[in-house]
Amino acid sequence: MSFKFMEMNIDENTPIMDMDKKDIVLKLQISEYYRDELRNALLNIKSLFNIDFQDYPMDWDLNNDEHMADYLYETIKYLHINKLV
Repeated sequence: MSFKFMEMNIDENTPIMDMDKKDIVLKLQISEYYRDELRNALLNIKSLFNIDFQDYPMDWDLNNDEHMADYLYETIKYLHINKLV
């Protein structure tokens, strides 16, 4: 996916009320791209360490990237501490 960064008339500190519709849409598209890339990276880490979600906390949402990242981090930390990787 490509974005026309140079066409944006804003910087990261521009309040949303000062943006035009085109800039808001572009900023949302960029955010969505980075969210998708984060999800792909998490799934790659899961595969790399052969982690399954059998012990995933019941009250956590697998679709929540923050929950998944926390679970993967704690699992990898456990594997490392116990010299299982």
